[in-house]
Amino acid sequence: MNLGQIIDMARGRLDDAGKKGSSDTKKGWKNPDLAGFADDAESEIARQLFLLEDHDTIGYIKLTAAFGQIDSVSVSGVAITSGAVAFTTSLERTAVLLAANISAMASTPKYRAKARGTIVVVKAVPNTGYPAAGYSIAAVASGGLTAAVTDMPGLCRHVIAIGDRFIDLHSRVWRITRFKPASQGRPIGLATRLELDAGIPDWETAENGTIQCVIPDYEAGEAILYPPTDEAELIEQSCYRLPLVPLTDDDMLALPEIGEKYHIGMVDWIIRQACLKPDIETWFKELGKQAEADFEARIERWRIDIKDRTPSASTNRIPAGFM
Repeated sequence: MNLGQIIDMARGRLDDAGKKGSSDTKKGWKNPDLAGFADDAESEIARQLFLLEDHDTIGYIKLTAAFGQIDSVSVSGVAITSGAVAFTTSLERTAVLLAANISAMASTPKYRAKARGTIVVVKAVPNTGYPAAGYSIAAVASGGLTAAVTDMPGLCRHVIAIGDRFIDLHSRVWRITRFKPASQGRPIGLATRLELDAGIPDWETAENGTIQCVIPDYEAGEAILYPPTDEAELIEQSCYRLPLVPLTDDDMLALPEIGEKYHIGMVDWIIRQACLKPDIETWFKELGKQAEADFEARIERWRIDIKDRTPSASTNRIPAGFM
């Protein structure tokens, strides 16, 4: 479902409840409020179920208007499209064609892309080089089509300089799962300040060297490298993150990033939030309590389902010869 359909479903349940004693439901809940609740819902479900793990996203392009073409897309001055991509049938179809063009382009560094609705997510392909000045997407469009770019530094890639001790984390990151300097054969460990305090005296004043571990500080939106790097290089980062694009009533056709099976949970959350208004009538408070119970029950069922589908340590084990 798109955002508008999710809101319509929630509004339908609210209107049904309103028939018990209030005709003010359409006036009481405006689309901007319900879209905000939907955005909160998607983030809450993604966080509770660990749904959105990302390894390579550097930004995205949002297409608007129903005519014209994308003339070119580049990253830090390197072209990643082989030619213009014309509007074809719909923005969604045009996004698919643009993503395919980017993925097929033999550039150095290499990039790939995925389309989701009118959004084209641009991703860096590992082990193909990196721009020394960092990743910066540029899109040129003409004929009325617009291609708005959002870079996402600190999400999955960090380009660091000699002596860097602190790196910024993107606000969408809520847990790092893998942190690999490109110059090292394997990912390095994550640690806490307390662990380093206990084992490495004066670690905060260490001289430049080979990075041994990283200390994330999610509240501050940054991470500490220990020790500071002695060479300029690329960090490849995997993380659980929040949805890339916020849901707002400016685009009711927007598609949530979480799978469609979870959209009914978004409806529950919207109703829960809508019915928390302090001046709400009693029957809406009861509806809110029921929606909250439904949401929690669905989360638990989905969590069990995800666990059942997750390979155990004994399955898909890497053969010894590959270690």
